[in-house]
Amino acid sequence: MKQKAYDDCCRRSASDPGIEFCPVCGQQLLRCLAYADCAGLVNQSGACDECVKPILLMASGAGVQTKKGERVSISLVLRNGSNVRPILVKRIARLDDTSEVPLRLTWQQIEPGGDRHFNLDTPPLEVGGSYTFTAMVVVSIVYDGIEESYAYQGSVLLRTVSEDAQNVSTTITVLGNIEGTGHLLNANAKGNMQTGAAGAEQLTQVPLQRGDSYELDNGFRGYTQEKFRVPRNVNLAFAGFSTDDAPQSARILASRGRFKVGRNSRTFSDPNDLCLRAYKSSGEYDEPATNAISRHHFDLIVANDRMYAQALAGSGIRVNNDVIPTGELVLLRPGDKLVPIPDHPEKVALQFTFSRKLNAVDRVTVLRTPTIK
Repeated sequence: MKQKAYDDCCRRSASDPGIEFCPVCGQQLLRCLAYADCAGLVNQSGACDECVKPILLMASGAGVQTKKGERVSISLVLRNGSNVRPILVKRIARLDDTSEVPLRLTWQQIEPGGDRHFNLDTPPLEVGGSYTFTAMVVVSIVYDGIEESYAYQGSVLLRTVSEDAQNVSTTITVLGNIEGTGHLLNANAKGNMQTGAAGAEQLTQVPLQRGDSYELDNGFRGYTQEKFRVPRNVNLAFAGFSTDDAPQSARILASRGRFKVGRNSRTFSDPNDLCLRAYKSSGEYDEPATNAISRHHFDLIVANDRMYAQALAGSGIRVNNDVIPTGELVLLRPGDKLVPIPDHPEKVALQFTFSRKLNAVDRVTVLRTPTIK
């Protein structure tokens, strides 16, 4: 089902944790992993619409002439529009047609409703003409030990006119202006942005777009090596389990963002989404081996367009040859083998197969070995 924009009916319906699809409009409800404290839903871009609200603003004022060969310093403000969560700024870089220049920042965190100033310095402007410069901003949020990162880009157009042999008149247009016309501003050289007659700084919003390709290419989201993403509404399929232990579908992963796995049955007072039990070669229930599996042993989580397992048992879990201690996250890749009881892979193991369409995984199959007949 294609993700659409949420309406008020969706937000009302999401308050009931048992509802997976809005009963009014039919939209699939993708709750933020931190829904309990933010009441946010994951929007079309894959971000929580309450936790992730970066706003880029440009400071503007009266313009002056610049000298040929001088740099223009564009004064920008990054604001955290979220009222519930601080954002961490992972990277700010200036992109142009030929290069990426990361900015050296002396700050990282922006509190809810707060903002930080920075300057985007251009290369020397030798001749008159038009120059497009893009600010690429990568921010992240952290909750329950999980960090998710998002890249956004906002662009400005510099138009320079040579007034004489030495002087250049520079104006700046915000590209993709919200009103659709672009907003004319003036800047000067060396970061000395002037203010209006009243002396107050004026701010104009620079529209932001998600830098999807940048996220994938730079390892912030998705699987960089494989060049694909795992979306929150990925389908889970199960093979090798008894009908009582595995669900026919796993839409709860999309709904909650977490898929609970452990010894507790799916009908227990504190149920799991997937029940893990050990059996003897004869097919009989193996109680001692099963007791080595915690009631809630680990979670499957989709974050940063990747699938992870989070170990919750005191003994941890094993993925391939690595033991993952309790509380730690481990990235799951196609073909990975997860062993709930690290020292006894022969009792129960789970192998993950990813099926993809173009650059997105549409189904992850979890194969249990030994197979339950």
